[in-house]
Amino acid sequence: MGRNAVELVYADPNTWSGPDKNPLFDEDDELVFMARHLGQKQEKGAGFPFNTMENLMVEVKILDPNYANVTLGYVYFFMIKDIDLDQEVEDLVSYKFNLTLTWPDPNDTLADSYKKWYKFRCSRYVFFPHECSNDEIMNPEDSWFKTAHYERHFAENWSVTVYWYIFSNP
Repeated sequence: MGRNAVELVYADPNTWSGPDKNPLFDEDDELVFMARHLGQKQEKGAGFPFNTMENLMVEVKILDPNYANVTLGYVYFFMIKDIDLDQEVEDLVSYKFNLTLTWPDPNDTLADSYKKWYKFRCSRYVFFPHECSNDEIMNPEDSWFKTAHYERHFAENWSVTVYWYIFSNP
């Protein structure tokens, strides 16, 4: 019996995953926050941030994964009254994708070339199409994922080659 596989992937109009069909927050999106966003528990009756709907708030208590009875802090989520999709927000993560294939067509843009020349299988493989039998690099890249506290480098198909952790005293 065959089944259709469903897999959630990051949306990008310039890749095979394509754009997100709904630009608003919905069931196929994830909500992320940084540890530095944690704060103290707010007292009942505390005010609501500007442009938020009163009484539409979610309080999330963050526990230490090693000691379940230790509270690390709280984070609060609110519904916004007027959504401005062009509003600038703090950028906490930087991701620079750089596919370094040599394009057979020098007039191609990155978006055109990615879809046109991206390899899904090695020219010679052992058992699986992505398991190359020689030193062939299928999709070389020089991509970086960076935050204020660490950097991560990808050299090919999300293969991590470097982790740099940046520690500083507060």
